[in-house]
Amino acid sequence: MTTVWDQLALAGRHAVSPPWYYMFELYEDARRPRAMEYLYRFETKAALYDILRVRLSDPVATNALSDKAAFAERCREHGLAVVPALATVNADGVRRLDGGETGLPQCDLFLKPLRGAGGRGASSWIYGEDGLYHGNRGTVLSEAGLTEFLIELSRNNEYVIRARVSNHPDLAALAGTALSTVRVVTCLDEEGRPEVTHAVLRMASSTDVVVDNFHAGGIAAAVELTTGRLGPATDMGLRADSRWWDTHPVSGAPITGHTIPMWEQVPELARRAHEIFGDQVAIGWDIAVCEEGPVLVEGNKSPDLDIIQRIGREPLGN
Repeated sequence: MTTVWDQLALAGRHAVSPPWYYMFELYEDARRPRAMEYLYRFETKAALYDILRVRLSDPVATNALSDKAAFAERCREHGLAVVPALATVNADGVRRLDGGETGLPQCDLFLKPLRGAGGRGASSWIYGEDGLYHGNRGTVLSEAGLTEFLIELSRNNEYVIRARVSNHPDLAALAGTALSTVRVVTCLDEEGRPEVTHAVLRMASSTDVVVDNFHAGGIAAAVELTTGRLGPATDMGLRADSRWWDTHPVSGAPITGHTIPMWEQVPELARRAHEIFGDQVAIGWDIAVCEEGPVLVEGNKSPDLDIIQRIGREPLGN
């Protein structure tokens, strides 16, 4: 009953709803007094971010953080390493962005809604030596078949087709079949310069998914900014079997103490990216570390702070 009364007290006094009670481990006596130091989604995504954008942000830059094709093009124009957008698809057909004339690019593809978050609607397609596209759910389609499928899929929600990239070999055992990305948060400092404040490595926790999103069942570990070393990983904390892992729950590969390869390039890429979106106060960057080096995947104009506060076990409001 103590837990119930604690939740009711936090809800009544501070509007802390039950999911965040568990996510931020406020059932621990030492953490509960700090409940108001956390930033909650109704404060950030439903209020603060919108206020900052209305007062400070350029709509063109804001749109480029929402539109994945526009984001890739803006980064490319400024010489930043970014996963290229190859085409967009809507009810009218495929529109190539990579200079190709018609049809689908004949390479491994990763598909996602042009606008959207959370990994919903994502899929990957491997282009085989047989000239067919092999989907992550076992579907095999010809170019014409995949085109028809995508056009139907995009009737109500335009999609972007990007090149499918792979993790650095040193991260393969932590990534599974999904691309594992580092979520790096940057914020403008007192002089208007981008500063890296936090970073976590996101990982898929099962072998049947193509995204590493925390809110889609993935796990994450804090990254020490100066060294790139990982702490223990966990999920959102909303399941009865939630726990902290020193090793990956599927592969058994060590997480705690593992160092992200080429780490020093990751925060530098995030800082450089924020410079070309300098009207935005805070941005969450998804950066993949590939064998050739780190590449930008997406920029998030309303970065989720649940993952940062949950994984770091510290509030950000102070």
